[in-house]
Amino acid sequence: MADLSRLALDSRLLVSGLRLIDPKLFKPEPLPAGTTSTEATLAAKDLPGLVRSAALAISGFADDAAADRAPSVLWRNGASELLVLPGGVQTKLADGIVALSVPVRCDQSGDAFVHMSFFVGAPDRPAGLVAATEPRPRGPAAVVDVWGERLVAFGWRIVVELATHIAAESGRDEDGAPLLPVAITATPRGLAVLPMARHAMDRK
Repeated sequence: MADLSRLALDSRLLVSGLRLIDPKLFKPEPLPAGTTSTEATLAAKDLPGLVRSAALAISGFADDAAADRAPSVLWRNGASELLVLPGGVQTKLADGIVALSVPVRCDQSGDAFVHMSFFVGAPDRPAGLVAATEPRPRGPAAVVDVWGERLVAFGWRIVVELATHIAAESGRDEDGAPLLPVAITATPRGLAVLPMARHAMDRK
């Protein structure tokens, strides 16, 4: 069990996952400052494993094998406690939507899922890195009333970290720095991230 105060990201999980899925996503030619590359698109069937890897890494677990051990993270808020199981995070895609389901456990709800949808944009309705979500995630009231905002923040961080690592591992700029995500789009077929090289004023 990991304490929420010691959460850390281990990017090796996502990097190795991406390279195993499709080495052609990596572009060896450096990208000039301020320009975008071609989209890096991952098929819907490949996303669940990477989403779980992102959730585990964000939660401080060092390797994807932790998923087999059903690791848990204990969240505390005053007298309230919630057990979150990052290795069991599930994902679904629709036009413009990334939906996550986070497994949780507490005395009031027992084993349950909290569901949230992020409206990130579709190919015909790009939204850059702007996203919207529901005012309140869906799940047991005993959980959502206390933990709703934190669970949404956890879910959004999964999406952002996933996009960041997809962009970073898709190529490098002229200074050797990883590319940055500037747009996310979703369809039932997969998730696409548009990578971009830093502007000249931000070059390292």
